[in-house]
Amino acid sequence: MMNRPSSSRIAHHVTTSGKTMDPRRKTVIAAVLSINSNNLEELLSSEDSSEEDVIGTELLFGKRKKRRVCIFKYFEETIPRFQEDVFRTHFRLSRQAVQVVVNALGNKIINLGPGQRAIDPTKQLLMVLSLLSSTETYRSVAYRFDVAESTLWYCFKRVVCALSSLAEDFIVWPKGEAAEIIVASFKEINGFPGVLGVIGGSDIPIKAPHEEPESYINRKQFHSIRLQAVCDNKLMFTDCFVGCPGSMHDATVFGKSELSEKLLDPNFLPENYHILGDAAYPISSQIISPFRDNGHLSARQQKFNSKLSSCRVKIKKAFALLKGRFSRLKMLDMGVVSLMSSAIMACCILHNICLLYNDEPEEETTMLIEGGEETSHSKSNECQDQEERVVEQTGKREHLLGIVCG
Repeated sequence: MMNRPSSSRIAHHVTTSGKTMDPRRKTVIAAVLSINSNNLEELLSSEDSSEEDVIGTELLFGKRKKRRVCIFKYFEETIPRFQEDVFRTHFRLSRQAVQVVVNALGNKIINLGPGQRAIDPTKQLLMVLSLLSSTETYRSVAYRFDVAESTLWYCFKRVVCALSSLAEDFIVWPKGEAAEIIVASFKEINGFPGVLGVIGGSDIPIKAPHEEPESYINRKQFHSIRLQAVCDNKLMFTDCFVGCPGSMHDATVFGKSELSEKLLDPNFLPENYHILGDAAYPISSQIISPFRDNGHLSARQQKFNSKLSSCRVKIKKAFALLKGRFSRLKMLDMGVVSLMSSAIMACCILHNICLLYNDEPEEETTMLIEGGEETSHSKSNECQDQEERVVEQTGKREHLLGIVCG
């Protein structure tokens, strides 16, 4: 903190320089002499200081007080005036969906720490949605909502961790009638029976983490975290697993996920159901993947692969929609891996909520969906040959080949 001149020093300056001092400066100094040091400190630090006060302190001490730039009452007055389509453009969710999320979070995002001023839960959520749905800096979002950058950071951490804890409520494995509807919808696409979902993986780019950064470098030579997900016919995620380093193969990620064990339970996945994956996933009665194209596939096998691929495109579109809605997933610039994982899971939950409330994506996002994205790693021929010999003992894929291709 800079040293303030005493009243005696200011008086001496006035008496010795009065003949040459600018009249305006002399008037301000004379006014300062009439207040004590405590009032002077309050004048310099008060948020309510007028422009004349600021000019006075600038003349005295040669430094103008720094002010933050913000939109006046952006949350209280500006956002309520947004039309519904403008609101969705800014926050990617409708007002109805935002209220659902706030109600689901309940007291989890109410900050009641010592000395803290409570921030409206809706305001916290909208600030976090502003960050997740764009690549804006924390500074610009903080200024717009008139909060400190540190406050925004703690709000972000609080909200994404609370959201990720709601995974079991919004990312639900289909059972009963819901499962039957999904199976029927996939069968309508190209006659593929028993499909309960499609599995895939995606790289989420991240800043190099502090610990073991080399393990997060993926095959495309950038740092990432792997997101494994299963989606249904409507692009809704029914299972998500996130947190493995980008260098890890999809088959290894799958083996580490709880899903690999759950699929073996007939109550979780009935014997006449299965999910579809690409060649990166282990072939089994639970996961059906395409025949390896070694240049000697029969016409029926090629047709089978084509029809499987037309179903599997759903997970590509789901990932494209997720990243289109929440642009922050194009680069997570955080240093803590656990927080990155929470942010990714939070986006997956918000993705499902958008679909539940029919929030249509933006036009540019729709273009990304049509293009899809590459989701998985390739697999060595030797590994796949071995797995194909195992799966053919069950005969399930051959059975499906006969149904789908005649």
